[in-house]
Amino acid sequence: MKSFLHKASAGAAWQRQHPIESDNTSHPFIGGIIERGENMASTIYFCTTSASKLAQFKAFFAGHGFAVEQVVLDIPEIQSIDVEEVVKQKLAIAAERCAHRPLIVDDAGLEVDGLDGFPGALLKPILEKGGVGLLKALSSSVSFNEQSRSTMVAAVAVALKSCTLTAKGELNGVMDFSENARLADKTCSASFYPEHHDKSLAAMQVEIGERAFSHRWRALELMVQHIQAEGRL
Repeated sequence: MKSFLHKASAGAAWQRQHPIESDNTSHPFIGGIIERGENMASTIYFCTTSASKLAQFKAFFAGHGFAVEQVVLDIPEIQSIDVEEVVKQKLAIAAERCAHRPLIVDDAGLEVDGLDGFPGALLKPILEKGGVGLLKALSSSVSFNEQSRSTMVAAVAVALKSCTLTAKGELNGVMDFSENARLADKTCSASFYPEHHDKSLAAMQVEIGERAFSHRWRALELMVQHIQAEGRL
């Protein structure tokens, strides 16, 4: 069994942005599941070019009685390590180009302890450039025994008729760079070990299911709570 560093759990966060307009309607919710009224949206529009993320969002929102339709837009890469800032900017661009509501965007990344949130949302280009090996090199100053305390992060933002909402999900753990076979990987899931577990995120998702171990699902679940609090879609 591997011995890993551990860190204290971090909470999730959400924000409500300035209102756009109000239709003065409200809708009830029961037991954490959105109960859709006659005038409530039945389709959520997801701005993404990723087939795998589209499938994840469809699976998640199907459990709440909503269909998810893909919206493909050419949105420039936002140069920020903060996933919440990235989704806010992405949503602002998408909302100008697409009239469908509710409209949702997402982003994800990895925050390495001691690097002030780096690489954050810039994880993808780093992995595309040099795989997990490049991330290991960039994290070397804050690593111990080839391990770095890290947090997988994901943020989602949705434009409703009346306002925009953002939510952030987190999964704490350790990046383990000791396995040379993993250094060429273009994703972190096989090298990231959720705290208090001796199996990688990839292995845990196969064994238990993605919903139990996914920063993106945690962000989506939090977003549903925000929609409940807002009382509208």
